[in-house]
Parts: sequence; C-alpha cells; structure tokens
Amino acid sequence: MDKIQKIGNQNIENPHREDGHKHMREGKFNDAIKSYENALNIEPNNDEIYSCIGYAYYEKRKYTEALKYFDKAMKINPQNSENYNGVGNILDEKGEFEKATKYFDRAIELNPKNAVYFYNKGLSLQNQERYQESLKCYNRVEELAPKFSEALNNKGIALANMGQFQEAFESYKKAIKAKADNYIYYINCTDALNNMGKYEEGLKYCNKALKLEKKSDFIYINKAISCMGLEKYEEALECCRKAISINKNNKDAKNLKIEIKQKLKQKLYQE
Repeated sequence: MDKIQKIGNQNIENPHREDGHKHMREGKFNDAIKSYENALNIEPNNDEIYSCIGYAYYEKRKYTEALKYFDKAMKINPQNSENYNGVGNILDEKGEFEKATKYFDRAIELNPKNAVYFYNKGLSLQNQERYQESLKCYNRVEELAPKFSEALNNKGIALANMGQFQEAFESYKKAIKAKADNYIYYINCTDALNNMGKYEEGLKYCNKALKLEKKSDFIYINKAISCMGLEKYEEALECCRKAISINKNNKDAKNLKIEIKQKLKQKLYQE
C-alpha cells in the first residue's frame, strides 16, 4: 500500500488528467506535471489536479513547488483530506515532524477510515521517537487494513525500540504473512530473535532472507550476530567479510569483525 493515497477521477472528461495519472504510475513525473497543467486549462478549479501536481513535485523531491500546489488545492477545497496528507508527507520528509503530525491529524479528522493517513502519522511519530503514540496509529491501521504489511513491519520496529522484542517478532511475522517476498521483514525477525537470545531461530530467518536477496550487507551483519551467539565464529567472520565486500563503508560490519576475532582468540586460548 502506498504512502500516498490515490487520487480519484472526476466525472468531467479530461484526457490530460488521465494522461497525468498514467505518467504518475510509470514514474514519469515531469510528463505528469505537463499533463496535469494542461488538464487545468479544462478544469481550472479542480483541487485534485493541483494536488496531483503537488504529489508529482513531491516525488521529484521539489518540496517548495509541491507545497505551492497543495496550498492552491486547499484554498479551492479545504475539505479534501488528501491535500493535508500531501503536506504532511512533505513536512515529514523535511524533518518538520510536529507540523507534519498536525496535518495528518487534519486528514484523519476529515477521513477517519483511511488507513494510509494513520500509517503516515505513525511514521511521523516514530521519527520523533514517540513510539507509544505511533503504536496507536499502527493498531488503527491494522483494524482498517489487516494486510498492510509496511504498517505491521513498522509496528514491530516501534515495539523493538521499546524493548518489546517478542511482540515485535509477532508483528514482523504478520508482515511476512501479508507479503512474503520482502526480505526486510525476515531480517527484522532475526533482529528481534537475536535480542531475545534465540540465535538458532534467528539464523533460520536470515537464511530465508538470503533466498530473496543476496546483496544486502544488512542481512550478513544480522547473520553474523546470530552465528556469534551460537559461537560459530568462523562463519560469523565470513558473514562480516561478505557484508564489507558489499558495502566497504559499513562501520558496523568492521567493528563486529574485530569483536568476533577477539571472541575467537579467547576461545583458542581456553582450548
């Protein structure tokens, strides 16, 4: 499910608007903007077209331009929840989290059954380390859209940041059930299990992640931690080497490699 809610079509026939939607789906944001601007010649007071242009600029990370169009959209129709969601997304990207939260609140007030708005608010609160509040948003998302895998995953992250690793693990498993082809969810399971000292089980989830993605240094770091917990130091070292080969600037992998070597020396001395 997208962070941005899809814009609905108007009843007025406007081929430029439809072209804009097509270009947005294809990721051709410059072409989308041109089509939407042409669409405004037919529907100059259609706030949704201004909103679409705002989203196109948002995708291009041109936030100042995006805000201008969302502002125009809100002046035309202050009751359109999507405009407030759009502004909230931009403010969140700019790091203005408290302001972003207020805009998401307004979007929710206007459309309280939209799971995307609760998800976006949850992300904003999570960025502020307000994990308990973000959980309330993710719980609401789960009520409205039980298979919203990104929300289930982020709920797990919030729980993990609160030290509730078993609950986090359960939420990650729900994310996997909703979308089984995202390797990040498996790695997050490993992270939660490692934090609970369940290294054997954590290793299994790591191996599942590797079946989906073999070029992630993040996977190998987590696998190294699982292996280290099981005192499989040579295998852990090899994981660190693979992580560094993928990302030579990964300081965590380099530090972990040093730690594992020290553990390995201690083991040899004991023998």
